[in-house]
Amino acid sequence: MTAPLKKLINGDRIKAFLSTLGGKYELHVESTGNDLLIDLSNDMTVFLRCPVEVEPSQTKIVSDALTGMLLLEYELCDLTNELSDVYEELTLLYRLSSAFSGTLQIERIQQKALEEITTILDVERAGVFMLNEAADELILVAGIGFAPSDIGQVTWPKGSDTAWDVLQNGTPVFSNFDSAGNGIELGRKNRQTRLLVALPSKAGIIGVLAVFQKGENEEFDSKDEKLLSAIAQQMGGMLENAGLYHEAQELFRNTVEALSAAIDAKDPYTHGHSRRVTNYSVAIAKEMGLPQDQVENIRISALLHDIGKLGVSEAILRKPSRLTSEEFEQIKQHPVIGADIMNHVKKLSRFLPGMIDHHEKFSGGGYPTGRSQEEISLAGRIIAVADTFDAMTSDRPYHENCKGKPDDVALTELKRCSGTQFEPAIVDCFLRAYEKGAVKNSK
Repeated sequence: MTAPLKKLINGDRIKAFLSTLGGKYELHVESTGNDLLIDLSNDMTVFLRCPVEVEPSQTKIVSDALTGMLLLEYELCDLTNELSDVYEELTLLYRLSSAFSGTLQIERIQQKALEEITTILDVERAGVFMLNEAADELILVAGIGFAPSDIGQVTWPKGSDTAWDVLQNGTPVFSNFDSAGNGIELGRKNRQTRLLVALPSKAGIIGVLAVFQKGENEEFDSKDEKLLSAIAQQMGGMLENAGLYHEAQELFRNTVEALSAAIDAKDPYTHGHSRRVTNYSVAIAKEMGLPQDQVENIRISALLHDIGKLGVSEAILRKPSRLTSEEFEQIKQHPVIGADIMNHVKKLSRFLPGMIDHHEKFSGGGYPTGRSQEEISLAGRIIAVADTFDAMTSDRPYHENCKGKPDDVALTELKRCSGTQFEPAIVDCFLRAYEKGAVKNSK
């Protein structure tokens, strides 16, 4: 308490007031025995050293004036600290809001929040404990200060910890606990302070945000609780939104994969074709170093690249012998038919380029439009290589004895057609991916 008192009595306004008294009066935080005590309450006292020749009545007036001024200075200092705390809280929440707004990746949201929490609260550990699907365990899904092996393994079974009180009633909890029995090793400390707050969502409380060991021999206070609760409120909403987004994405992917399987089912010779072309296309995209969102775009484009075959006669698709020129012309319409189908589904329209362009040739003269080089979409150029490799290595009625070619023969053909039918850089990426084992030719 001595340091804050020294700062208080040495404030500019207090020093200016004492100066008007000719420097005869002095304030100290310790008494020499003859000083006048000034009680500021809150266990704070200072001492007024008065000149001997001054009348007691005058000293009383000075003492009362200083008491009032010191109390006002203390309140002003307290208000300044409170405003500073509010500013700090708002600044943190703004930083988190900015970080959260740029992502729907659950791992990124959790990591960014925990980084800020450990810094601003000066804690050794922070963790996100989420309720499992059975609602009978809280599982550590992200943490700072934990061993990597703890993630997904440290759990609080239902009723085993005060964290469940937080989960059930939403009230923050301050507590200490022994290292044994909570699934968390505390190292050199046998006991540890912790603060737990709820992670809320529109559907209810979905987990607990926990922090452990504040500084050295410090305890959490109401300021920490308020700040952590504010972070949890923002974090809970973002995690809920991210979860809903990922559920929607999974539903979308499952729907696309089911549609892809339906396409392949129309033609017994292309069973599994779309899945394999997708795997090859993704391997090429990753070898090219494309961003994750582009890789995902190419994944869906490849899954749907033959959707137009839904509009082609099954008699042609299932024909066990070579197609006539007229029949082949009908087959060549499947990119256009696919475009017509996908144009009616807004969610799928962004995958049109890869589907339309996968039979175009890099040097021109392909179908359906005859575009060349950069006029062909990147997805189309990638899928063209993947599609051709699978067509060459799979059993087809137009192959000798209806059997697919060996991989080495197909790879040689890709090299031969590099620069004419295929973009050279993409062929090179496919070959590198193949050499690394990223291209799995499983029929």
